[in-house]
Amino acid sequence: ENVWQMPGHLQTRAPDQFILRLRKVFEADSANPRHFLTIRDMGYRFVSKGEGA
Repeated sequence: ENVWQMPGHLQTRAPDQFILRLRKVFEADSANPRHFLTIRDMGYRFVSKGEGA
C-alpha cells in the first residue's frame, strides 16, 4: 500500500511490468534472468554479479 499508493486489496500488474522492464534493460537474456529473479509466491529478488543465485 505504501509503495504503490493503492489499497492493498486491489490487484495490479504494475510490479510485474516494472520487473519486466528492468530485465529488458539490464539482463543479457531477459527470458532467462540472472539478476532479477522471481521467487514463487513471494515476489522478486535481485542477485548481484558476485552473488550466486
